[in-house]
Amino acid sequence: DLVEGLPLDRLLLRGRLPLDRAVKIACGAARGVEALHALGIVHRDIKSQNLIVAPEDRAVVIDLGLAVDPSRDERLTRTGGV
Repeated sequence: DLVEGLPLDRLLLRGRLPLDRAVKIACGAARGVEALHALGIVHRDIKSQNLIVAPEDRAVVIDLGLAVDPSRDERLTRTGGV
């Protein structure tokens, strides 16, 4: 889907965000990552360029190009693995 807004990194170039706005965006991003995890998906590339701040400061996690389902992807290093 097309998401109208700005990547967080570009928004931050405009200056420091007020605390309440930053918290709203961060909480929205966390809810997005939580929703992916609930589906068994690990994003693996969370960064400011991959968070769009949509109207009303709604955070949208984008770019799932590196995302994986760890239960199905044998390329990931397991705990205790070398």
